[in-house]
Amino acid sequence: MRLSRFLASGCVALLMAISPAWAERKLALVIGINKYENVTSLEKAVGDAKAMGKKLETMGYDVTTVFDADRRKLNEELASLYDSIKPGDTVFIHYSGHGIELDGQNYLLPSDVPSPESGRPELLKSESLLLANLTDTLRDKGAATRILIIDACRDNPYAKAGKRSLGNTRGLAEIKPTKGTFVMFSAGAGQAALDRLSDNDNESTSVFMRVLLRSLDKPNVKLRDLAAELKEEVETLAESVNHQQRPGYYDDLPSNFMLLQTAALEPANGGSTGNDVSPPPLVDPDAKARALWESSMSMDSPQVFDQIAMLYPDSSYAALARARAKELRDLQAAKKKAAAEKAKKDKLAEEQRLREEEQRRKEAANGEPATEPEVVPSKVYDLASLEGELRTEWAVVAGTFSLDREAEAIGRAGELRANGFSSAIIVRTSDYPRLKPGLLAVVVAAKSEQSAKSVVVGVKQMYPDAYTRKVR
Repeated sequence: MRLSRFLASGCVALLMAISPAWAERKLALVIGINKYENVTSLEKAVGDAKAMGKKLETMGYDVTTVFDADRRKLNEELASLYDSIKPGDTVFIHYSGHGIELDGQNYLLPSDVPSPESGRPELLKSESLLLANLTDTLRDKGAATRILIIDACRDNPYAKAGKRSLGNTRGLAEIKPTKGTFVMFSAGAGQAALDRLSDNDNESTSVFMRVLLRSLDKPNVKLRDLAAELKEEVETLAESVNHQQRPGYYDDLPSNFMLLQTAALEPANGGSTGNDVSPPPLVDPDAKARALWESSMSMDSPQVFDQIAMLYPDSSYAALARARAKELRDLQAAKKKAAAEKAKKDKLAEEQRLREEEQRRKEAANGEPATEPEVVPSKVYDLASLEGELRTEWAVVAGTFSLDREAEAIGRAGELRANGFSSAIIVRTSDYPRLKPGLLAVVVAAKSEQSAKSVVVGVKQMYPDAYTRKVR
């Protein structure tokens, strides 16, 4: 009986001794602030926070998310987090929003932070969250591992051109983490983080967050290795649009710390392998290229894909990247050509309108009729059916076609009329003794030789072989 009591008490003591390890939990507080009352609002901070919250839930974290919070709300959420921490817990904090460096310290800005016009640094400090206080409190509450992702490296909303500013123009200050702390900033000291890579980049998350989300749940990867890879990928994407962004991280965790670690493989017969070390994960030689390719698919900058081909020339994605870069350049060239052609046609139409307006003024001054018969270029006109100026002796010939090519003639006449040459029609050349018979002619009728010479200048810009002719 005494022995059983001893064994039972010993078991209880053993359970109590090891229970902290069993009780270890993973807690996360995810913050995203887009809407600021007194400073510039953001577009993707809340999207970043929502995506991060979902990711951490899949990794086994007990996640609390808070969006567009003012100072009181942030303090309430942090107080709740501090109260729930037990010794040995892992705590993950993500913050997306505005941040500022003041006197070498980093402050996170709630949605109701004072306006820039106040110009008082001490007020700003008291109304913001001091990052160093946050990390120290997590440590003092007993969290064994503290991981903080701070995406606050945007342009400083308190920096004003030509006026006294608060803090650096952009970015946060370097920090010295305490033991058990890992902090990553979305950009290095003095750099700004990109929300998007182009005006057509409609992703709901920032550039940094896209890369981070792909990396967080990679199993059996040391956190510092993951951070080093992330820095390279983000920097490459930023350089593709001529921007400097290289995330910074500050690490005082054990060198072998992993966010997600799978169990060691056991032999099929349940015995010992003679080696308790898990085999290293298989390395996909195309992994980095694939990750960069997938994050770039919605982008319209050929330089991004040039970078992929240059960085990973031996990967299976190099040829795809080169082809995509060429496709985008061809598309850009086609758009540029179309825009130039439209601008040219618009210019021709305006010039022709001005010439015709001037001609009408001259004709009105000379007592000549200024009206034109209303005709459309969708049919071939007989000389007998034409009236007014269309029966005159002069015209600008903008092309001749055989009788079986009537559709082409109609198309050309329509193009001329669409570009301001309202008297362009199609006639049979046999009706005009000075034209080669048996053809269809696209002509712009003119009242006189002088008028024809004025009109032909504009027509030649569309059809260089156009000429003036006395047709009767």
